[in-house]
Amino acid sequence: MSAAGSSFLNHLKLDPATASALQSFARRRRWLIGLRCIAIAVLAFFSTLFVVAIADHLWLLPDSLRMVLSLSAYVITAAVLWFFGLRHLRHEDPRELARQLESTAPRVRDDLLSAVELADPRFANGSLELQNRLQNSVGRRLQKVDVTGLLPLTMIRKWLIAGSVVLAICLLLALIPSLQFGRRIARAMLPMASIERASDIKVRIIEPTPATRHVAEGDAVAVVVEVLWPRSKADSPPVTNARQTAEEEVIIQWMVEGETFESMMLSRAPLLSPQPGDSPPSPDATSLTDTTASVFAANLSIKKTPVQYRVLAGDAVTLWHTLTPLPRPRVVSFEKRYQFPKYSKLPDVTETSDHGDLTALTGTTGHLTIKFDQPVRDATLRYGTRGVALDLKPQDDDPTAFTVSLPIKTAGNYQVDAIGVKSELANPFSPQYTIVPIPDTPPVVRWGEGIRSNMLASPLDVLALSASIEDDIPVDDVFLEFQINASIPEQSPLVIDSADTKLSPAWNWDLMHRNDSQTPSDTLVSSDIIRMRVVAVDRKGQRGESRTIEVLIVDEGFTQSRQDHLNRLSEVVSETVDWTSDAYSLIDQYKEQLSGDDPSELITSKLQDLQNDASRLSDAKELLIQRVMTVLPLSNDPVEAAGLEQIGLAVIDLQSKIEDLVTTIQDAPANPDDDETRIRRDLIKRLPSRLANTRNEVSRVEEFARSFLAHHMDIGILTDAAALLQSVRPIADPEANVPIELFERYVNVAIARMKTIDTLITTYSDLIPESHRNHLRKWNDFSSTWQIRHRNTIDDPPGRDNLRSLMQQYTAELTWHVASNLIDQQLEGRLKNLLTELNSQRRKPHDILRQANHDGRDAKALQKRLDAIDDANQAAATTRQLNEKTAAYDDGISDLLSRLEQDETLHRARPIVDLSYAADTNLFVRAIKNVSVDGYQDYREESIEDVYEKLAKAFSVIFAAHQVTTLQTELATLQLAENRLEQYAEARLDHPMWIERFMFEMEKAVQSLRAAGIESAVTDPIDQTRYGGAIQQAAELIRSRRWEEKSLVSASASLRTATAKLDAAVQPLTPLVDEARRVILSYVPTLAEQARQAAKKAEEAEQRTKQREDASSETAKQLDQQQQEAEQAATETMQSLADRANNVELTDAAERELARDADAAAAQIADALKRAQQQMDAATSTSAEQTRNEMLEDAAQSLQELKDALGKTAEHFERADAGEDVAESRAELRDAERELQQAAELQQRFDQAEAIANAANKSPEELMRQLEQELQRNELMQGELSEIAANAAETAAASLDQAAKAEREINKSLERSDPNVQEQKQRMRQELKGVAEKIDTVRDALLYQAERAANLGRQEKLKNEVAELRDELQKAAQAARDSGNGDALMSEMTQSAKDASEAIQAANKAMQQIEQRADAAAAESVTPREKDRQALEQQASHLQRESRNRRSQDAENQRKEWDNFERAADSRVSQAQREAASAERQKNDHQKKLKQNPNDSWRKQEIQRAEERIKLAEATEAAARESKQFAKDKKNAAEKIRKESQSEKTESLDKANPAAQLAQQMAAKANAELGQIEKTLGELANQPATPESLRAATQAAEHAIESQATITKQTENAAAFLERAARHEERLGKDSVAEKLNQAAESVTQNAVASSEQAQQAVQAARDDQTKSPEANQKVAQATKQIQAEADQLSNMIAEALPQDPSSTTSQPPLTSNTPTATSQSPASQSPASQSPASQSPAANTPEGRARQLAQTLDELDQAIANPAGQASSEGQNQQSGEEQTAEGQASEQGKPGASAQAASGNKAGQEQGQTAGQASPTLAAAMQQQAQKMAKQRQSQVNSAQQGNPAESQSQSMAQSSTSTLSNASSEGIADSESIDAKQENRKGSQWGQLRERRTDDAQETETHLGAPEYQQQIEAYFQAVARRAAQKQ
Repeated sequence: MSAAGSSFLNHLKLDPATASALQSFARRRRWLIGLRCIAIAVLAFFSTLFVVAIADHLWLLPDSLRMVLSLSAYVITAAVLWFFGLRHLRHEDPRELARQLESTAPRVRDDLLSAVELADPRFANGSLELQNRLQNSVGRRLQKVDVTGLLPLTMIRKWLIAGSVVLAICLLLALIPSLQFGRRIARAMLPMASIERASDIKVRIIEPTPATRHVAEGDAVAVVVEVLWPRSKADSPPVTNARQTAEEEVIIQWMVEGETFESMMLSRAPLLSPQPGDSPPSPDATSLTDTTASVFAANLSIKKTPVQYRVLAGDAVTLWHTLTPLPRPRVVSFEKRYQFPKYSKLPDVTETSDHGDLTALTGTTGHLTIKFDQPVRDATLRYGTRGVALDLKPQDDDPTAFTVSLPIKTAGNYQVDAIGVKSELANPFSPQYTIVPIPDTPPVVRWGEGIRSNMLASPLDVLALSASIEDDIPVDDVFLEFQINASIPEQSPLVIDSADTKLSPAWNWDLMHRNDSQTPSDTLVSSDIIRMRVVAVDRKGQRGESRTIEVLIVDEGFTQSRQDHLNRLSEVVSETVDWTSDAYSLIDQYKEQLSGDDPSELITSKLQDLQNDASRLSDAKELLIQRVMTVLPLSNDPVEAAGLEQIGLAVIDLQSKIEDLVTTIQDAPANPDDDETRIRRDLIKRLPSRLANTRNEVSRVEEFARSFLAHHMDIGILTDAAALLQSVRPIADPEANVPIELFERYVNVAIARMKTIDTLITTYSDLIPESHRNHLRKWNDFSSTWQIRHRNTIDDPPGRDNLRSLMQQYTAELTWHVASNLIDQQLEGRLKNLLTELNSQRRKPHDILRQANHDGRDAKALQKRLDAIDDANQAAATTRQLNEKTAAYDDGISDLLSRLEQDETLHRARPIVDLSYAADTNLFVRAIKNVSVDGYQDYREESIEDVYEKLAKAFSVIFAAHQVTTLQTELATLQLAENRLEQYAEARLDHPMWIERFMFEMEKAVQSLRAAGIESAVTDPIDQTRYGGAIQQAAELIRSRRWEEKSLVSASASLRTATAKLDAAVQPLTPLVDEARRVILSYVPTLAEQARQAAKKAEEAEQRTKQREDASSETAKQLDQQQQEAEQAATETMQSLADRANNVELTDAAERELARDADAAAAQIADALKRAQQQMDAATSTSAEQTRNEMLEDAAQSLQELKDALGKTAEHFERADAGEDVAESRAELRDAERELQQAAELQQRFDQAEAIANAANKSPEELMRQLEQELQRNELMQGELSEIAANAAETAAASLDQAAKAEREINKSLERSDPNVQEQKQRMRQELKGVAEKIDTVRDALLYQAERAANLGRQEKLKNEVAELRDELQKAAQAARDSGNGDALMSEMTQSAKDASEAIQAANKAMQQIEQRADAAAAESVTPREKDRQALEQQASHLQRESRNRRSQDAENQRKEWDNFERAADSRVSQAQREAASAERQKNDHQKKLKQNPNDSWRKQEIQRAEERIKLAEATEAAARESKQFAKDKKNAAEKIRKESQSEKTESLDKANPAAQLAQQMAAKANAELGQIEKTLGELANQPATPESLRAATQAAEHAIESQATITKQTENAAAFLERAARHEERLGKDSVAEKLNQAAESVTQNAVASSEQAQQAVQAARDDQTKSPEANQKVAQATKQIQAEADQLSNMIAEALPQDPSSTTSQPPLTSNTPTATSQSPASQSPASQSPASQSPAANTPEGRARQLAQTLDELDQAIANPAGQASSEGQNQQSGEEQTAEGQASEQGKPGASAQAASGNKAGQEQGQTAGQASPTLAAAMQQQAQKMAKQRQSQVNSAQQGNPAESQSQSMAQSSTSTLSNASSEGIADSESIDAKQENRKGSQWGQLRERRTDDAQETETHLGAPEYQQQIEAYFQAVARRAAQKQ
């Protein structure tokens, strides 16, 4: 310690004694300071603690405040300690010690400090000796000093005493227990310690026990405390209710995450005795005898955070206790292994889930592995709430996992509980888990979505069915159970992929093979009902069934897919409507921008939005065009295809116009100066009108599309309605003898079919015009009304007679709807007008080119002007104009090319393509691209302006010729359709539109030809074909079908003549088209040149690929882009090859070889091109550089092969065009075919073409001989020819019947043309009407009263006689009234008057007898009393007055009728006067102008016509005046009668029987009235049938001559039809029938034809001499009788001589089933219900189909041979425009529009020698055309396949062409062979979804069938190949 204590003296050189003294002094000083510090600390610490304890006792301090006070005590103690002691300990300075020591020791005063200072080397001075002596002196003196005495203990005595006293007091207080001083001081001293507050009130925590413990998460923990109150505060018994005093309130405080809460505790009954486990009372607790206990409780909500709590009761506060939450044991997962019953054959299923619900089949055992979230013990499983408990088996390796097995038999629940190992908590609140045993119920079977409860189907249908099956266990036995009518149910198994609990089988159920066998089932017939359901049987043997649905079998035409084509059309129309809606929106937005104050600024700000909208509209247009191109190949006929094409072309044109509108402002100057601002404003000023025009054009497109769909929807509706009518006729026919039990079937079919029609209307109602929707409401009303009535009939069946009467009424109304009401007569006119407007609004390509040429010419002139301008302002203005014109030129050329390419693509998608026009369009595009490549610059040495004009003119010729060719094709197609008239609805609706379209479209086509500069010598004959006699005759026959209820009469004969006339007229057009084509060809490379250019580009691409720098990805992509130019050139060469092959003459063997060369070359190019594309694509897509390098090498090799193929192609066709030998190169092409494995396909393709060509090239006689030989051995052909003969005879009868009606119309027109006769007829008509009213007056005013009087007089017999007479008079009145209605002939009215007169005469005789019998009865009394007689007299008098009043009223009505007639006559007088005045003015005007030009012949004719009008008007006026006077006289007479009736007195009734007397009086008056009526009728009957005064007008006579000529021709055709039928019957060996037909033909010639010719001569004479008009009228009337007699006689002869089996007779149209028709429907068609052509005709590849084609070809050849003169005049009738050979040179490269492209025709040699079989037979011509079309589609498909790899090409073309190609391939099946095709090998359930299966009823048991083509497949006849082969063998 010395060393330690002297450390502060070490640096001093003190004397040791001095140093020791100083150290001792320092130690003593520190010891005394320490003792003082202890005393002070005790004093200060316990004093402050006492203060804190007092505060803690007096107040309930918060812990924080108490801690602050305690801390303050510690701080005060430390401060006092520091101030009074500790701070002095820090003084260790020797000088300070020396100074303190000197102050207490006088001996060393003043020396000790000096010694210390001198001892410090830092401050020492003076001599060393002096220092040493001083040190020694001080040391000696200090040795004698007592340090203890210097610092005695008394110095700190008072501090020690104070501290001791305080400590003693504390100890004494601590010894008093009641003060709890120790606890109080301890709480003040240790505020952080858990020391309860000292209080007299004792709080004991009863619950929870222990107070600090683990509790369950989420529980509410009850805290229960017992409070012991001192007796001094409990003078009364303890308070245990809510009225506790404030001093006795108990509060619980708790703290969660540092946040403190408190709440009052509620008192409850005190504990009677201590609970086990309660803590004992504290030692210092007050005796229990001095306290009273109260119990308080509160709940604490424990979540996941520990909760600290304490209880405050008065001044008592418990310690803080902690409740630490722990989760209760909880099951976290259940592993369930289900062991299913054995019968289910199900493997065990294991699943893991977080719940323990067990759901399984009844009888399943569930094996559970239960996992807890913590280690647990004593795990149990208890059933229900108090059920059996099962111990869970623990798993050895996992204290949290337990297992148990439960049987799943009955429903229940269970709970799992366990005790946590750590928390010792159980979980009585664990969830209850359910045990749900699922009974193994039968399978649930439902039909698929869309399967209705009632369906209609054809016996030939393949129903698309689907179902859904659900069961608890997999189902593996599913079948279709069906029952036909009341037969035994049958089963058809359904194939399922695998057993499953959920199955969705979908299958096609063939109604012909219902049991899923190859052998056909029994044929279903109309009105059969199939009830069917899907049945599933589970593994337990339980059976589940779907609801039963009913399939009503209707006729064979009612197939499920019959409306598929309409659905496709609706998709096109729907997208068109959407596109037009978007177009409206865009145009309206544009117009809105123009409506502002400053349109230019507004448009500039919104231009981008408009451009975006236009871009979206363009995208929609592309989708629409793709849709059109998808549907277009599936068109049923050329007219429908033309309509779809028209929609596409119109949309393309409008899109271009809309984009041009949007870019108008965009192209305006961006920063306009004054002039430019004016230009911009001018542009904007013109925009509103352009927008309005464009909007109107858009509306036309929309309206056309809607009307187009409405027309085709009408066809579907009429087809179904006609079939419905045909199906209900048996139950409406009294002679049908349909059993009453079957009536319900028929009615159900009727209801279902009406619903089908309603659904059809509803489906498309939003897409058709509103006017058409309104029109169809009539059908909706009819349908809804009769559906209700039919259901009522089923629910409450009437009697047989009532039911048949009801069905007769239904049939009558349905007949009216089918006849006229369903057909919208205005729709055809709307379509015609819209089509005309669409054609006029669409800009033609040549017009666009001319406009672009004009803009380019202006730009070129402006450029020259700009070069010569020096002024800057003028130069700027000129530059602006130059830019505008240049932009206009560029836009025009770009727009033209885009349009042409789209038009060409669209046209190639048609089912029948004008291949020459498609090729010419491609040429035109290539020519424009070629000459415009450098802009508007001269082409070679020729002015570009002249070049464009030549191209425009040339294409205008081609375009106009294409229009004619299209119409030529449509007319030929119409002729084929009219040959058999198999489609009732199409014949009534489509054919009239075809013929109308031909007539008005031909007018437009001729106008186009004339506009193209074609001379009138060429155009006039073409123009005449639209209004010539033949086409007019056909038009009259066809157009009348829309509104007339009559049988369909074929117009094929007239159309055949019209077609021949058109073919002949088109011939002179061919050289002009060839010349136009040569003009275009002069501006494009030849095929050889094109191939060489493509080869050069391929070589360049090859070199670039070989000489590439590297094989990087970037290089590959660059090479790919560069290779596309070569690919494009190769593709264009392929297109040229295809066009050349398409346009060769297939009847020429050399031309066919060239076509095959082109196909082979194209295939070789396509193969190399495809490989080059694939390899380049692979190179650009691979990531491996080595692989990329190899692919590039392969691509270079493929490009070399492509170059070689193109080069060889160029050489081959160059030699071919030069006429050199091509045998070597052709052999190379054939080798290439074999290498590409296409030789067989090409050989077959051209063999088929050769077979048909050989047949077409034969003479008609030669081919007919071969066909006649075939006829002898072909029974099916014999049947078909017999049917053709029967149809011809029936057509003849129908034609004669129609001719008779036409003759009657001539009579009417002649009579109408004479005003005198017309007025005479009107007077007679009015008189007949008056006579009918007089008869009614006799019936109702006289005889009715007589009948009532007879009844009163009890004369029953008399009453009956009067009633019978009234009925007879009613018939006579109705006959007179009917003859006066309408436009009856004079002869008919006189005959009606005569018949009525005879009836009245008979009635007069009967009346006299009635009068006599009544007179006799009047004398006999019927009442014994006079009073009764008087009463009877009064009643009779009343009847007498009623009769008088009625006669007076009828007379007044007649007076009014004649007054009206008088006014009408007066009106006609005025009208005639106005007409005369108008004609006089016209005459004067023409005379004045004639004086100026006396040689004007037209004026002279007009003057003559005006004079005739004046004469006619004067005659009309005179006749009308006569009628007026006549009416006036009749009116006066009626007035006289009225007055007489009013003044008539009542006669006395005084006889015994007054009533009988009245009857006698009424009979007498009636007799008198009938006498007057008879007299009037006699006068009318005596008028001549043909008035001698008849003077037919010249115009009417001329029209009659034309009509009479038509009738003569019609009767001649009827005779020709009979002769043709006779020849066919003779070929069939039916000589007797042939003889009868020949006799009938001779009779028609001698009577009908002769009388028609005589009538024609008489009418001609009447035209020249009006006085012969009566004779002409009589001749026409005689002809009518003669023709009608022949028609009736022929009909009877047909019924006797040509009896037909019901299964094979021609079905009649539904309107006039008893009238002979020209309908030639197939035996399958018993109604005109079938819409699809395939549904009527047998497939071409069936024996029946081939037999029909052969018979039809024989029939056509027979007609051609029998009428050589007519055929000679129509040479080339089956050719289309441009069928002749083209000129040599470049024209031959693209081919000519020969028969291969459009129709079959003979070659030149054939034309020179005479007509060929191909020209004579439309069927054979159509076969040639179809073969050419098929080959063209195949070629185009190859071209499109090549284009798909070229990004520059549009994919829409290839999509549409792919559809077309598929269709064409399907439509040409079975060309090559004549063998039958087995139906077992046919996929009839979906391989060709667009085709309808074709079967006939009599074929239903056959096993051979084939899918028919959608259009001309039936005309492609494999027998022609066989015939040609036989002919070759004979040679």
